Amino acid sequence: MCRLLAIVASEPRGFRRCLLEAHRSLAVLGREHTDGWGIAVHETKTGWTVTKRTASASSDPEFGVTASDATGALLVAHVRKRTVGEVSLGNTHPFRRGGWVFAHNGTIEQLSELRAAVASTGETLTGNTDSEVLFAFLMDRLASHRGAVGPRIRIDMALARAVADLASMQSLGTATFVVSDGVTLYAYRHGRPLYLLERRSQDRVEAILVASEAMTTESWTPVAERTLLAIWRHPSVGRAVIFDPGRSLMTRPP
Repeated sequence: MCRLLAIVASEPRGFRRCLLEAHRSLAVLGREHTDGWGIAVHETKTGWTVTKRTASASSDPEFGVTASDATGALLVAHVRKRTVGEVSLGNTHPFRRGGWVFAHNGTIEQLSELRAAVASTGETLTGNTDSEVLFAFLMDRLASHRGAVGPRIRIDMALARAVADLASMQSLGTATFVVSDGVTLYAYRHGRPLYLLERRSQDRVEAILVASEAMTTESWTPVAERTLLAIWRHPSVGRAVIFDPGRSLMTRPP
């Protein structure tokens, strides 16, 4: 069981508070989730910067340095408590494929269908976790989805259909994750908790946070089970439900 954190901000900012200073910061959570940490930060001009280590975030000086320096418009961070795969850099989240990064909280118990999708991509996995197989499954669905709609709606629909397939699999296990291309953050709850927080200044949303648990004393809202959210920062920070079991596939507002 791991812990993940993602933040979408209206403009570049530092992420020190939730990484280091909050009462349930990732540094604090690293005391229980000791098998590695990773921080991915996206900047418009340079793209993703991903830093990962196999030490505990609570005791590794490099985590403090990286967290203090982390500045951008979008963050994906993770502390690991291993269930599948040894402690190694290749098994440490977030994982990256091209312009996408991914972090998972849970354990996939039925990997055969997901592995079949991975085999069709021809991609080589860098580690041996169930999480990376799940990521490859999502990337396969993105690559194979075609349609006449615009690219952003196409991505929405491809991921919505992917999680619909996950929801229909018997004995899948737990598959709560976040995945982002640096433009939109997608967050899906499946078996492990996921919480949402909007930070506002007057009537304007300045940042939206997604985490495995309430990290601060602010009013976090639980994400409903088997719901996929899209969170974006252009033209302003906003979010929409892309999939839930009761309403099936949806698209974001214009």
